[in-house]
Amino acid sequence: MSLIEDVRARNLCTLIKQSTLADVSRRAKRNAAQLSQMSRGKRTFGERVARGIEEAMNLPPGWFDQPHDKTEGQAEEQPTVKGVPYLSAETANLFPVPTIVLQGGETTMNDVIVYFDGDVFRRNFPDQTIEDFSAAIVLDTAMSPALNPMDRVLIDTSKPRFTTSGIYCLDTPAGKILRRMTCTLDGKHMVSADSAPEEKQLLEEYKGVSIIGRVQMVWNARKI
Repeated sequence: MSLIEDVRARNLCTLIKQSTLADVSRRAKRNAAQLSQMSRGKRTFGERVARGIEEAMNLPPGWFDQPHDKTEGQAEEQPTVKGVPYLSAETANLFPVPTIVLQGGETTMNDVIVYFDGDVFRRNFPDQTIEDFSAAIVLDTAMSPALNPMDRVLIDTSKPRFTTSGIYCLDTPAGKILRRMTCTLDGKHMVSADSAPEEKQLLEEYKGVSIIGRVQMVWNARKI
């Protein structure tokens, strides 16, 4: 079991203790025996399952990926990042990442800290630090099938400009969005949604739009 799944399992234990296994099973529409196995680390607790239970239980996206329990002997006061308990790479191998709220999301989620697996990060981004990145939850189908609703992505915000063709986070007057960007032979930047690839527009034609960064990875899973 990965470290992030261990955090999710402990949080599921906390959730069950605060309610009941039967109640969580009913509201999440998941088998009670499977939930029990997940809470004990005996069953895989993946990204999509975590996001689905969060939605069913009216929890904020990413709740399962943040530690909410206190280990035995833990001091009442502990280091935090913007009010969220911080697990250092040395002690838990989980890196804190701030959240970008995309168009249609709750503004209260701005700067919420979520945690990224340190081993996965070092393996995929050996020349960068976690401070170069932010996270975001996909809320629509504009970039399907590459990105689907409730996918969490890792965005490189250290380079707020076009670098290579890919999916970018753009800051627009209507809110932050994810769109695919390519560059033409004459150096112009084209913007489109994967759900309507034929409808391309020049970035230069958008007013008040800026690049936040390029999407590099679906959370703890695959590079884009």
